[in-house]
Amino acid sequence: MRTLSRFAIIILSLVSILGTATPASAANCQFVLGFKVIHDAMPTTVGNCLVNEHHDALTGDALQETTGPSGAGGLLVWRKADNWTAYTDGFRTWVNGPAGLQQRLNTERFTWEADYATVYALTLKDLPAGFVVDPTSTGAVTNDSIVTSSNDAAQAQSLLQKWERTGGYEADFIRIGAQAAPGMLVVVNWVSLHRSPRGAQAELGNPPGAGWQPISAPTVGDQSVASIKTQTVTIQGQSVDLTSYEIEFRVGSVLAAVSTGGAAASADINQTVGLAQIVAQRIRAHG
Repeated sequence: MRTLSRFAIIILSLVSILGTATPASAANCQFVLGFKVIHDAMPTTVGNCLVNEHHDALTGDALQETTGPSGAGGLLVWRKADNWTAYTDGFRTWVNGPAGLQQRLNTERFTWEADYATVYALTLKDLPAGFVVDPTSTGAVTNDSIVTSSNDAAQAQSLLQKWERTGGYEADFIRIGAQAAPGMLVVVNWVSLHRSPRGAQAELGNPPGAGWQPISAPTVGDQSVASIKTQTVTIQGQSVDLTSYEIEFRVGSVLAAVSTGGAAASADINQTVGLAQIVAQRIRAHG
């Protein structure tokens, strides 16, 4: 059971990527509840509201744009994934968490945040030109979300306990436009956090999903396994022979995987290994 990988779903997203509507301005906006708490704690930093609180249809998060310091702009966010409220000025973030209001850089995470594993994940800067983030499948992957989406909740819960899993993150990328034909078309990266190396190793030994076959590849991290899957899919009305590679690897108590999919003629396991090594290096760098 691959608890995080949703590679088949990502293939469908190659056809189109949906945008998110921009909220209309409110004539008489106000801060309420958790957003009011943060505003009142640092009114100069947050500034005045530009709109009333509204919700992101993709994530379920609550959002509210503000003027920020000196009119530079800011954003209040209530995150559905971990039920914390935060404010960002685009560079720094203040999170109202278990220790009160704490400040960090946007690129950092506190260990108690649901998307803490994002500090390890691939970004657009790691990929060739032409890729965009698929927002429908990118974000924190909590144990609760895995159990809720599972066909067998009891089994999923049992496995998560066996693996000592505490949380995770998934980043999905799609290559679009005229550059979609050559090279990689899809990149999926997930990271799973565990209480001990033993738990991460137990999940690493889990059998791959249907259609995946083991192959030889250079070792990534402390230990790794590599797989290949071939299939024919329809992209923009054309039948494409797709070859997908996946490198699943463990670094200490962190388990991660990188999957790539591309036209069979240009598929290259070395590309997948290279991206996996980037993630492995980030895991080691964060300790």
